[in-house]
Amino acid sequence: MCNVKRADNTMGFTTDHSIITVSAALHSNQRGPGYWKHDNSVLSDLNYVNQIRMTIKKVNDEYVNDNSVNPTLMWEMIKLKIREQSVKY
Repeated sequence: MCNVKRADNTMGFTTDHSIITVSAALHSNQRGPGYWKHDNSVLSDLNYVNQIRMTIKKVNDEYVNDNSVNPTLMWEMIKLKIREQSVKY
């Protein structure tokens, strides 16, 4: 998130509280390529639809007997794999 460059602790003027000064570099991270948006026009392509169906079936078969995977995690995994296949397509 950010890199702390300097942190100082000094006594305040006419008070028993301390003054804390922090210097941070907030924008030191590289920006990514942005967000991905699905192209709905591929939904009419039968090859793409079959490929996504196979992807969903493969993910379901892989995690169906795993009790540590709750439905929310399963849905997130399916979405991740669909995105991977869609970007490749």
